Amino acid sequence: MSHPVVPLHLDGLRVLIVEANTIDRQSMFELLQAAGVTVELAGNGGEAVHYLVDERRSYDAVLMDLQLPTMDGLQATRSIRANPRCTVLPIIAMTAHTLPEERDCCLAAGMNDYLAKPFGFAQLLPVLARWTGKSVTPDSNGPAVGSVPLTLPGLDLEAALQRLGGDRRLLSELLACVAEEYGDAATAVRAALSRGEPVTARRLAHTVKGVAGSVGATSLQDAAAAVEQILREGVLPGEKPLLALEAALAQALESMALVSRIWERPPRRDLPAARPELQGGLRKLLVRLERQALNAADLFQSLRQVMLEAQPGLPVEQLGRYIDRLDFKTASQLLRELASRLGIRLEGD
Repeated sequence: MSHPVVPLHLDGLRVLIVEANTIDRQSMFELLQAAGVTVELAGNGGEAVHYLVDERRSYDAVLMDLQLPTMDGLQATRSIRANPRCTVLPIIAMTAHTLPEERDCCLAAGMNDYLAKPFGFAQLLPVLARWTGKSVTPDSNGPAVGSVPLTLPGLDLEAALQRLGGDRRLLSELLACVAEEYGDAATAVRAALSRGEPVTARRLAHTVKGVAGSVGATSLQDAAAAVEQILREGVLPGEKPLLALEAALAQALESMALVSRIWERPPRRDLPAARPELQGGLRKLLVRLERQALNAADLFQSLRQVMLEAQPGLPVEQLGRYIDRLDFKTASQLLRELASRLGIRLEGD
């Protein structure tokens, strides 16, 4: 496995990432871990509130997306601030919006700072250091990220690699995930509009704008932003912006496929010969966790070593701690993250 070339480190920091989008969550998870940060994940505002009021948990900072299901980032922040344990906890907003009024809303809700997506190490780590009082240490082991001699229509690969610390493996995986999860996004936007659901169409355009920016799909990012803005103004987009979105998506998908061929992208994670057994075992473990079965711990122990050998650096021990504490919900979420990094698709994903 390749690792990001991290120019700065924040060893020992504990951060909760509150992010519903799987692509953004994966990239932040890996980048922060590479910077020496212990990371935990929440998929919506309600989970974040639950974790932060739990006296058994402790965090140095929270990265809070604003567009979240069930309870958005602003609502979650207000609930968190109402708890005496969390009055001074640094909460940093993450959003694809860049409007001044959006920043004002974040600060009024009790957030400390604001990061506009897409962002990378150069923006994220100094903000975390400033609000946590941690020292940022340079990494003298890895070279700086150089220029990428690869130019493709609709993809700014150099900028994307700069954000990802030069990790081509991670960028290649994220591009594949974007293609798989959002390859029909333009069709989905049209379908939502035809059903009379402009809010759904706007949210999808917003999501596409964010993930496109994260992987350097600049033309797609701009086209999705244009559709989102029209819908935000309370009117329906005409044919021209929808056609532009379709064309930008088609161009991005073509370039993403070419990246995989040029970089000779291997399977998402090369596993040992026991891959089928590991895949079956992880699926069984997920079922037990979702059923809150106490024998999940026994199954985890039987899989622990093969997971460690399949890909060094996975937070396997962290998964074990969640299971030992009977925190099945967090364990299920982390197991899905680990399976994704191993290139294993669990049933129901």
